[in-house]
Amino acid sequence: KLPKPSRLIPLSERFPKARPEAVDLLQKMLRFNPHKRLTAAECLSHPYLSEYHDPDDEPTADTTFEWEFENSELTRDQIRNYMQVEANKVAALLQAQKAAAPSS
Repeated sequence: KLPKPSRLIPLSERFPKARPEAVDLLQKMLRFNPHKRLTAAECLSHPYLSEYHDPDDEPTADTTFEWEFENSELTRDQIRNYMQVEANKVAALLQAQKAAAPSS
């Protein structure tokens, strides 16, 4: 079981030098619910990227890309299990990197 964080650190605190528009874009891109998350088109039209956005000079896809796994209704326990599996993979990778690092 994953421990609950004692306090969620707002992205504006985690990245204090970032522009507010950058933090806003990041928050909207990282929403857990895929239906509330920004689409690629919405990201491109976000104020933070406005100086780089040129609708006349951007490729478009012929079809919409679908992440099938986001359409499945997972239970809280299934989500928790998937997250634990991924966390274990990261922990094993970090442990292997630490073991391979030269001692000082």
